[in-house]
Amino acid sequence: MPVHVEIVKTRAKSYNHAKVSMAPNNQYSILVIEEEGVHKRGLTRQLSKLKEPIKFVRVPSTHRALQVLEEHNYSIVLTDHKPPRIDSFKLLKALKEKKDFTPTIVITGEGNNRLAREVLKNGAFDYLSLKETQSVFLPHLFSAALERKRLEDEVHEATERLRNLAISDGLTGLYNHRHLCELMEKEFQRARRYRHPLSFFMIDIDYFKVINDSYGHRVGDYVLTQVAKVLSQSVRGVDIVARYGGDEFAVVLPETSVGAALSIAERIHATIQNHKIYHKQEIIYVSTSIGVASLHPQIISKDELITLADKALYEAKTRGRGQVRLDTQLIPVEDSMNENFQPLKELSHQIRMITSEVKRTYLDIVIQSIQKQKSFEGHLKEHGERVSHWATLLAQSLQLNEEETSSIRIASLLHDIGKVAVNKSIIFKRQGMTSLELGVIRKHPIIGAKMVQDIHFMDKEVPLILYHHERYDGHGYPFKLCGEEIPLGARIIALAESWDAMTAPQPYRSPLDRKEALREIEKGGGTQFDPELISPFLEIVTP
Repeated sequence: MPVHVEIVKTRAKSYNHAKVSMAPNNQYSILVIEEEGVHKRGLTRQLSKLKEPIKFVRVPSTHRALQVLEEHNYSIVLTDHKPPRIDSFKLLKALKEKKDFTPTIVITGEGNNRLAREVLKNGAFDYLSLKETQSVFLPHLFSAALERKRLEDEVHEATERLRNLAISDGLTGLYNHRHLCELMEKEFQRARRYRHPLSFFMIDIDYFKVINDSYGHRVGDYVLTQVAKVLSQSVRGVDIVARYGGDEFAVVLPETSVGAALSIAERIHATIQNHKIYHKQEIIYVSTSIGVASLHPQIISKDELITLADKALYEAKTRGRGQVRLDTQLIPVEDSMNENFQPLKELSHQIRMITSEVKRTYLDIVIQSIQKQKSFEGHLKEHGERVSHWATLLAQSLQLNEEETSSIRIASLLHDIGKVAVNKSIIFKRQGMTSLELGVIRKHPIIGAKMVQDIHFMDKEVPLILYHHERYDGHGYPFKLCGEEIPLGARIIALAESWDAMTAPQPYRSPLDRKEALREIEKGGGTQFDPELISPFLEIVTP
């Protein structure tokens, strides 16, 4: 059905009427619902008293009007009343249901008091007979209708702004924690009721404190907005992305199984890791740890699902960060495997063993190649081997798993590799260093981490090399991390490294007496070292 459009440029006259908001092209737009265009012709003449141009759009039926109103906004709606083709009651009801506050004026050929009462009761702004459209007061009526439209739009916009403020995070524009919980409750109940899949991510920016400390909180805020942007662009329209708090984000994925969720999480992790964040002349890269949990029949509340994702996130962080972990606490894999699945279980174990062996062989070759370098021979190589010995013993005494222990062993061997870029006269200086020399030597963890960060299979070792000189009290270097912000492996290496520095001959000084060294270790608990590691370490080194 065609839509007839006519733009009427009215004469500029001095006429008092309410100031109203204009359309983007400085036109009022009026939708006229009638069959023959009689009302539109009369209105054109009368509304010439208004200063601004008016765009009239005429449609011949209520049905067509409702279609047009879905696509465009209008300043006023004028409608005839000739059921069933043009039904003002149907129009008013539809506008009310969609919360469209466009002023609607009903115009009929003859006045009808009963019809007037009914349409006004149903939400019409006014009711006019055709004769009344010729009145000199018509422009006043339109001005009043437009003013009401402007006020209602302002109220609606203000309400929407307040609602957005209430549900959004002020920095990133994502949903806030409170609204996330509301939406997740709905999705959780729907998934439980219809037995549909549902997955949930907890995402943490790795070492975000380092970014704040190194570049300032303004840059830290910018990094948060960039990560939020990547997250929003990496999920579907039906998924829910929110800022959970601080440097943590959350994603709710309806209709997403555990396998699909892991695939999406890995893709998000890779996208963020490769995303360049520009700051002045520098590019900042960030990595994330992601905890994944999926709905299981044993989960009876959304809070349980959140807790499982949080546990998986904690595991990702304690295993060295920069990875995706799935919480499998409530997935009874072993119990569900009957004897028919036993060969598959054994094959899976064999694959894990082969992968582990390949990694170990590869890393041994890399380590040997590095240790053969002239600049790494002698003191650095021997020191690394002793530190690796003590760190590995401590990791085993803490009953860390084989993968974690292996990462600590390898990182310990190479923890000082960055010193190959430092002049030997500085490394072995017997007297006090200058502030410049101290600054140079304190860069060796960063240099070492950069030297191995692109080596396959060494992603777990890089943060241990980078942070092995951080102190538990936050006064270490290079980033002044404190407490559990420092990876456990780095805390272990720090303790083992200090012990060897005190008890083994050094080029710049003689070793301490063993009892004195033990006292120094005990004294450093809670300041230089993790206090929880002191007791198990003393048991190892005490005969």
